[in-house]
This record gives sequence, C-alpha cells and structure tokens, in this order.
Amino acid sequence: MLAARAYKGEGEFRLEELDTPRAAAGEIMINVQSAGLTPGVLELWRRGMYPIMPRTLGNEAAGMVLEVGSGVERLSVGQRVRLHPNLVCRHCPYCLTGREQLCRECSVIGHGIFGRDAMPLYQRYHHGALAEFVVAPEWAVEFLPDEISFDVGAKIHDVADALHALRTVDPPAAGVLIVTGATGTIGTSLVRLSPLFGISRLIAVARSRARLEQVKDLNPDLVEIVALEELDTNWPAEQGLVKALRKVAPEGVDGVIDCIPEGPAGWQAIASLRPGGRAAVMAGNPAPPPLPAIAVMINCWQIHGSRNCTREDALQVSNWIRDGLLVLDDLITHRFALEDIRAATRIVRDRPEPAWMTVIHPHAHKS
Repeated sequence: MLAARAYKGEGEFRLEELDTPRAAAGEIMINVQSAGLTPGVLELWRRGMYPIMPRTLGNEAAGMVLEVGSGVERLSVGQRVRLHPNLVCRHCPYCLTGREQLCRECSVIGHGIFGRDAMPLYQRYHHGALAEFVVAPEWAVEFLPDEISFDVGAKIHDVADALHALRTVDPPAAGVLIVTGATGTIGTSLVRLSPLFGISRLIAVARSRARLEQVKDLNPDLVEIVALEELDTNWPAEQGLVKALRKVAPEGVDGVIDCIPEGPAGWQAIASLRPGGRAAVMAGNPAPPPLPAIAVMINCWQIHGSRNCTREDALQVSNWIRDGLLVLDDLITHRFALEDIRAATRIVRDRPEPAWMTVIHPHAHKS
C-alpha cells in the first residue's frame, strides 16, 4: 500500500510502498477513503515528540471495512466506518466515567502518547491513517451513517475536540465566548457548535483581520472580531488584547477557548473573563502563565486543560450531523490526493491561505 511516512528530524513526508497490513483477532482493517491532516500532528513531529519513528501519521479516518479479524461480530466487510483513535484500557475509573483521555494507557492512533502506561497498546497501533489502509482494534471503530460523507466523517474527531472544550467551559445560555486562534479548525467548528449551546456572541481572536472576516461570514450575527495585527505594536507588554476585549465585552466574557500555541494572546484572553468564568486551554503553549494566582483566586476563574475528546463527544457530533443540526461540508477547504501530501503539509503548516479543514484521499490520483 502507499503510505505517507514521517522520519525523525525531517519535515516532509516520504511516500513509500509498504506491505498491506492484515487484521488480526479482534481487529478491523479500514480501506481509508478520507483522512484528516491536522496542525497538531505536524507540530508534535516538529517537536520530536513521537517515540516511535519512522512511522505513518494521521489520527483521523473514514472509509469502509475491508477485513475483520476473528472474534469481531459488531462490524462486517463493506460497512462505512470512521476511526475513533483513542487507545485506552476501557476499564479504569476514567474510562468508565466518560473521561477516557485521562486513562493511564491513553495514546492516539497515528498521533502521540499521553498516558504513562500507553505501551504496548501504542506499539501495536501507532501507525496512522495517512495511508491506503489502517488497522485498529474493533472497539476503536464506529459506524458512519450514510448521511455523512467520508470527508466529513474523517473530521468528526477534530470537531469533537472543539465540542469537548465547549463542554469544559460550559457557558450559560446566551453566554459570551472568546476563541483564540479562531481561523483554524477549532474556531470554525465553534462557529457551528455555538448556536446549539445558545451562545449569543462568539468573539474570534487571531492575527489577520482578513481571515477573521472569512470566519465571521460563516455566521455574521454570532461572530465578532478582534485582530491582533490591529493592536498597538507593544500590546503584549501593555495588556493590549485585554483592553481590546474589554471594549467589546465590558463586563467580561463567560468562557475562553484558547487555541494559540505560543505568545501572550491566550493568557490575555483568559484575563478577560468575568468573575466565575471558565477557560479551556487547548494549544499546548509552553510559556509559563503570566497570570498572578491572586487574580485567579479573587475572580474565582476556572482554568482547565482540554486535550482530545471522548467517544461520547464524537458520537454526539456524528448524531448532530446525521440529523441535519450540524453542517460541516463547507468547512473542508482543501482536498488532496495522498501523492500530494507535501503540498497538503505546506497548506496546513504554513497556512498561506485559509485552511480550516484539510483531508487526504489515499486512493485518488495526483492532480
């Protein structure tokens, strides 16, 4: 099969022909029709955080069951499915209470390790979906309703990440929400998810006004814009983003979902919370928080990490799409053949143009 392979210390995929995997007992082999390519996957590669290299990346996939191993009864050959890539033990207190991403064995197919006891499960399933076929345990595969395209099915996991962050923030009805890094997948997903939660205002923060305007066009009555490029040049040192956000929301906001991986914008957005507000930190900013603990205490702010989603989050997104309550097709801005993986990588990594959701078609021919 053809696969996009990542090597340690490199920044471009190598296209290689590999032996087609086989489904062992309790496993499913998926004929991948669409796979997602995300900035997070590329960023962990850049940071050298994958413990097994070389390997095939990609944690998002939708396709058809091509082969089932012995003992598999829930799924059969030819069914439409999507990958739910969270690898967990399935029996610890976290897994049994809908918090699977906190499991000590948590890792993600085609992505990274997050639990200290993730091996040997990760060793078996670390190869991901940027290939013509991918093997996964039967319990990590879900039905894909006929109403959902393979492209949208491949991105359900990403949208479920946004849903999980939104549930973490838990804004009140008619609440006001900030999302930083709003011109990416999480920001545009939140534009679609927010009305389902009764959010009245979504303040989108990012560098470029032009790209923010494109996000606003998705729902002009909901989205308001704060562009970092329009702030004074010394805004990082003088709390310029806090001041700009207070002009838009003088009483503060109910929630913040931070998706900016570096710099002061995320923490300044959090400083714009109203008393009792909640924030979900998603982007993995390595800088120490500049907020004094006394400010958090006095304002009773709640700051949560939000990593990945749960199966229930993903199933909820799938059901909303199936029922016509959530439309995502127009958020898929780029589609590439697997042979064009380097061009796709440049779009996702460098973002020379708006790239909300990017999918790869492993069986398509290069244009």
